[in-house]
Amino acid sequence: MTYTTADTARIARENLTRSAMYSGNITGTGARYCPSFEDKIVRFADKPRHLLFLEPEGRSTDEYYVNGLSTSMPFDVQLQLVRSVPGLENAILMRPAYAVEYDFAPPTQLFPSLESKKVENLFFAGQINGTSGYEEAACQGLVAGVNAVNKVRGAAPLIIARHEAYIGVLIDDLVTKGTTEPYRMFTSRAEYRLLFNHGSAELRLLHHARAHGLVSATRLARIEEKKRRIEHWITTLETTRIPADIAATAGQGTWGDFIRRAGSAAGQGRGGEGGREASPRPPSDAENTIETQEPSKRVDGGLGETSLPLPSDFTALPDELRHEVLYRVGYKGYLEREQRQIEKLSHVEKIKIPPDFDYRAVRGLRLESAQKLIAARPYNLGQASRISGVNPADISILMVALAARNAPAGGRGATGSIEQDNGCRHA
Repeated sequence: MTYTTADTARIARENLTRSAMYSGNITGTGARYCPSFEDKIVRFADKPRHLLFLEPEGRSTDEYYVNGLSTSMPFDVQLQLVRSVPGLENAILMRPAYAVEYDFAPPTQLFPSLESKKVENLFFAGQINGTSGYEEAACQGLVAGVNAVNKVRGAAPLIIARHEAYIGVLIDDLVTKGTTEPYRMFTSRAEYRLLFNHGSAELRLLHHARAHGLVSATRLARIEEKKRRIEHWITTLETTRIPADIAATAGQGTWGDFIRRAGSAAGQGRGGEGGREASPRPPSDAENTIETQEPSKRVDGGLGETSLPLPSDFTALPDELRHEVLYRVGYKGYLEREQRQIEKLSHVEKIKIPPDFDYRAVRGLRLESAQKLIAARPYNLGQASRISGVNPADISILMVALAARNAPAGGRGATGSIEQDNGCRHA
């Protein structure tokens, strides 16, 4: 780790007109969260220095990536910038930095399968959809690839919902709202992010993996066994009462109660407010609030005052299983609350909107909403509800209109008669 200097800033300021970003050669919107060094000097002129991270390019090379010094300056200026940094006075510039300007296709022209609404059988994935080129692009490639194969086979597409994974949030944001700058996936974009802990990924997506043949039979069996063991231990900890001989120290109730109490105490010890929510601060091996420690396999109660053994069969579990069980037990109240919210809103996600639906003919629907719905052409009522400018009253009106459209001739329309959405729809 090192810092830029006043000399680094001077070199950048004196050569701003030679920067592709500032000379007018590149006019596109850059990534909000990855400003160039020229941007930092101009926008944060009051800062005396800027932090740089020297990141090794590999284990068997002496090349380093200078994180924090991205630039579109010419080579000679870049060399001056690098050598003005303490510790890099004699550095050799192996490959210069550069700026890239690229076009992207409006992602609102895509179905959630990433197939084009304009050109059937054409799938888009990656930066062309307006995202950054990292994980955001890679996950789209996976979904588009699977769905291209499914289209050829005549199978239903892989549609990952917002409550299932960050991939689902990213794709739904893109196809519903579009983007005006390179899209980055942040946890704050996901309303159900507590469900998205790393250890549960293959469990959450198990049904998709099975339905679309995405993993081998051997791995599928391993995931199902992992799921079974986690569910078994959650039930065991929530129903097994703490033995009487240690209840005086651990407290009354089940092991699940103890885990939540210890997590709450740890949160309060750090200045948190664990007891004010539906469930206290969750235990975490990483945070040492209730940690199964080697070699004694004992659990710290959180404040360092007590050390109590959990069931020995549980402490003998592999780390990935034990961590997931502790997460689900400790976060029980929060997770159940998010699950209830998902179930409450799930019905609108199942109400399909026909591609030829005439929004202008819906009585009571505001003109602004009709225009935005026509432009976006949402595939179901859930997606329609997330379009900017479409309010809950509009959704209620649409629900009635769709029910009437699908009602049998001479019969009375009802929400329950609306065609359900299986995610398969083409332009």
